[in-house]
Amino acid sequence: SISSSTYAIADTGTTLIVGPTAQVESLNGALGGTYDSNSQLYTVDCHTRSLSSFPNVTFTIGDTVFILTPLQYLWITGDQSTGYICYSVFSPSDSSDSNGNLFWILGDYFLYRYYSVFDILNNRVGFATSISYDWMPTVDSSLFPTSSTTTEVSSIPNRENSTVHRPAMHFSLFALILMVATRYMDSV
Repeated sequence: SISSSTYAIADTGTTLIVGPTAQVESLNGALGGTYDSNSQLYTVDCHTRSLSSFPNVTFTIGDTVFILTPLQYLWITGDQSTGYICYSVFSPSDSSDSNGNLFWILGDYFLYRYYSVFDILNNRVGFATSISYDWMPTVDSSLFPTSSTTTEVSSIPNRENSTVHRPAMHFSLFALILMVATRYMDSV
């Protein structure tokens, strides 16, 4: 567990998942990430390491568990001729409120996976699994070397033909307390 009581906001204007520096360093360290000062992101080994060896990242918001798989938190660039580079979408930033409380920003990489509803009148945010994102192929299976556990992603966008085998473990990293923007603004 990285943190058991950290505030978070959902922001469609932020691409990455941004969090307090110390917590993001711990998270990326657990993924085997190395900070790249040129991109200001963490790179992870996707040349010699099988995709199936990366853990799922679990967010717990209230009593609900939200899981991001490696294909959902790794940004993969390049091609076979130039080589692939894999970046973690967890980015450090010590954003804080007026009381100095650090918080996470759940950007597009989280929000792509979960359909979100911002209900300002009832002071709440809701999330539901995005069905279309689950079956959409995101990477060719030749990208990652195979080991005893394989990674297969079909190039045909068909739910029945698109499978990814991942480790059975659930890697619970941190729990978040989600605050609705209006409630947050009232307390500031």
